[in-house]
Amino acid sequence: PMQLLYFNEINQDLIDKLLAINAAANIHHRLATKETIAKLHANGIKVNAWTVNELSIADRLIGDEIDFITTDILE
Repeated sequence: PMQLLYFNEINQDLIDKLLAINAAANIHHRLATKETIAKLHANGIKVNAWTVNELSIADRLIGDEIDFITTDILE
């Protein structure tokens, strides 16, 4: 599956683009809030967060039902 690397505001334009190209959202972990993840999931879009190098952030994202996590090293 393809993922679109994105680091700006999550809005309807992005959702439309992701749906049009059948891609997952690949967003910075600061944008990956519980609400954002739920909004993307409600539109059938999987979500990856980058770059997560802290266990506490990974734990939060997992609790918020993120689909994928990109990391350099998880400490």
